[in-house]
This record gives sequence, structure tokens and C-alpha cells, in this order.
Amino acid sequence: MVFSIHLVWRVLLLVVLIGAAFWSYFRTDFIITPLMFSLGAVVTVTELIWKIHQQQRIWAGFLLAIEHEDFSRQYQLKHSLDNPEMLGAFDLILEKFEKLKKEQAAKDRLLAFVYENVPVGLFCLDEELQHIFHNKASEQLLGTAQPAGKVLSEKWPKLHQLIEQQEPVNQALLREGEKDYLVNLFPFTLAEKKFVLVSIQDVNMMMSTHELKSWQKLIRVMTHEIMNTTTPILSLTRVVNQKLLENGHWKGINKNEEEKIATALLTIERRTEALLQFVSSYKKINQELSPNKSKISLSEFLNDLSQTATVFGQYEIDNSIADELTLQIDKNLMLQALTNLIKNALEASQDATSPKVILKINKSENDLIIEVIDNGPGVEESLRDQLFLPFFTTKQEGSGIGLALARKIINLHHGEIKYLERDGDTIFQIRLSI
Repeated sequence: MVFSIHLVWRVLLLVVLIGAAFWSYFRTDFIITPLMFSLGAVVTVTELIWKIHQQQRIWAGFLLAIEHEDFSRQYQLKHSLDNPEMLGAFDLILEKFEKLKKEQAAKDRLLAFVYENVPVGLFCLDEELQHIFHNKASEQLLGTAQPAGKVLSEKWPKLHQLIEQQEPVNQALLREGEKDYLVNLFPFTLAEKKFVLVSIQDVNMMMSTHELKSWQKLIRVMTHEIMNTTTPILSLTRVVNQKLLENGHWKGINKNEEEKIATALLTIERRTEALLQFVSSYKKINQELSPNKSKISLSEFLNDLSQTATVFGQYEIDNSIADELTLQIDKNLMLQALTNLIKNALEASQDATSPKVILKINKSENDLIIEVIDNGPGVEESLRDQLFLPFFTTKQEGSGIGLALARKIINLHHGEIKYLERDGDTIFQIRLSI
């Protein structure tokens, strides 16, 4: 606004000076007067041109600042008398760009930190298989800091061949040398250039890590169970020895002490039986199972299950599959798995005001979905990751092998089982491919 007023004022002044020069030239006899007016007009034109050039320089400087990402300039302070509204807008725009630049830099640093520290090998190549970037895990895994085309073709020929296809790959198992690797390829286009992002993991290392964690959990549970059993046995044995022996010789005992010894021996017997049952359970959960699969209709299987599981209590069947479905399963093993789940559900819901156990059957496009639902109290969130661990149980008299055995059977059928909660109900969901 200020610049516009100055511009209009200078144009009017220029018109007046030019008009005065012509008037004085034709109407007066003084030659100095028109020369003075003409000189004033020249000065005004010069100053006007200079002002316009200055404005252009400010615009050019602003655009160059954006181009070179120099957002530190302060136009309103430097040119405080020239069009403060526009200069203030320039400052706001540069301030916004600077904020966006800092936010993007923070995101870039976060992304760099993530891909540098993620325990999965990641590297990116362009269309010519030239190296763009890689992380520490890929450098350790591939043994090179430049996983480009030539290096890969020499050291990792199968991986190189897979990348050359420039096609998406999901969870491909690749064997290089004596090791197996899990590979994913993600081709993408950026700024009209083609790239491929590669992730690679050592399968053996993954399995070893998971196996170690499983064994650690198992050992914790076994240690707990064995200590709980052997501690009272040792304590009672010492009590009996104190009652029967004195300085290594038998001593006489009265009637009251006989009863105490009998009680102690009975307790030792029970705890020993419990320990034997524990060992037997471990043997049962650890034994190899070979499913003997055969074709059986869903309706026949549900009928057999009903005859087996109703021994433990009544439950409702909700089968939403209208068509007759044929399953390829080991009937006896699947009956054992589902019977365990239904038995657990009946026991979990027995203290509810209106106990409810439902066996719900449904299917998706490729899966048969079996859900055992109850309205019991459920499982605490902190304990859910241990549910399928052998010998882990939340029941006072539980053996802790039912869920572990059920998962083992489901895995043998290439399915999956998981714990869910929905609308206040507890759900064990099984998915089997059909």
C-alpha cells in the first residue's frame, strides 16, 4: 500500500513537472525555469526507476532465498519503510518454510535412526542396480558397504538375479551358500526414477533368537514347578529324619509322632506324584505328533466334537456355514485341541452370573474360522504372551499343557490360534486353510 502511494505520488509529480516545463518554455522568457522543471522531471523519473528496480531486487532476493533454502532473512527489519505489508508477508512465508524445513529434517533424522538401528538388512538400489543407501544390518549381513549390481552378482548371485527382475517379492526364502535368508523386494518410483528397496534377514538367526526366548520362558516355568514340588519334599523329609533318628540311631516314637510322620509321608507321596505328573506332561507336550489327515465333513466333525466335549458341560454351537464343507484334518488331534479349549471355556465361565460358552463356526475367502467364546473373566494383559507356553496356567489345579498342545496341533495343520477379547467375551480363535 505504501509503495503504491509513493508510485502514484511520483507519477503525479512527474506529470506536473513535465507540464510546468512545457508551460514555462512557451509562456515565459526565462530559459532557466523550463530547465529547472525538466531537471526535476529527470530526477523524479530516475528515482522512480530506482524504486522499481529496488522492488524487483527485493522480489528476486526473496525468490532466491526460497530456491537456496535461506530462510534466515528478515525483510521487514531491513526495508522497514518500503511496503511493510508485503515485506511482512515475505517474512511469514520464509518463517513457514523454515518451520517446514526443520520438521522435515527432524523426520529425516528419525527415519535415518530407525533404518540404521532396525535389526533387518535394508538397502536401496536404482534402476541400474547402483547403490543409493544401506543400513548397518545389511552391511553386516552382506559383508559389503556397497551392495550394488557388480558386488551382488559376484557374492550374492541368487539375490542379484531376484533383484534384476524388478518385481515385488514378499517373504521369499532364498538360500545362498549354507544359509537361508528371508527376502522382500519393494519396487517404487520417485521423481520419475525407478528404485527397489530390499530387506533381508538371516532365517537361522531369527529362529535361534526365538528359540532361545522360548527355552528361557520354558525353563522359568519348569524351575518354578520343580522348586514348588521339591521344597516341601525336602522339608518334610528332614522332619521325618528328626523324628526317627537321633545321632544316627533309631529312637522310639510315641503315637502322636507316628501320626505326624504318617501325614508327612503321605504329603511326600502326593508331591512326588505331582512331580511325576509334571514330568509326564512335559513328555507329552514334547513328543513328536504326526497328523494322520483324512477327509471329513464339517457336520460330522461337529457331531463327534459334541459327543466328546459335552462330557464337561453344555455349550452352544453357532454354525453360519450353510454349505457342506469338507475338511482335510487329523480328526482325533483336532478333537483333542477343541475339547481342551471348550473345557477351559466351561471352567472359566462357571462363576459368571449366566455362564455362556459358544462354539462359533464361520469362514472367510480362504480360511475356516473356529471361535470358542466364553463370558469368563478373561486373562490379564500382562499374562497373555505366556498363554500358549507349556506348563503356564492361571488355574489352581491346571497342568498348563492344554493350550500348548492345542497350538501344537493347530500348527501341524498349518493353521493359527490366538487369544482375543470382544464385547467383554473371551475368545480363542482358530484359522485353518480350506
